[in-house]
Amino acid sequence: TQKPGEILGSPNVHAVIDQARDEADWVLIDTSPLLAASESAMLLGEADLVLVVVMAGRSSTPLARRTKETLDQLEVSEARVVLNGARELAIRR
Repeated sequence: TQKPGEILGSPNVHAVIDQARDEADWVLIDTSPLLAASESAMLLGEADLVLVVVMAGRSSTPLARRTKETLDQLEVSEARVVLNGARELAIRR
């Protein structure tokens, strides 16, 4: 039985992603949280853009900082944040 890291680091995974890029306009790769599973970082090199999904009221500031530091260390060039579960904000002008 192969471990997730062995599978994700194999040339076959990269070939599958390349094939998907040839056949589709967008390829989405959903992984475990970056800080929870080291295997997630293995796929970042394949990504054109990384979306970090954050749950309002449940994700802490220190956790967000560690995630940003990890993305910086892995030299991720494009990253965006999706905030789930936020209440509507009243913006005053």
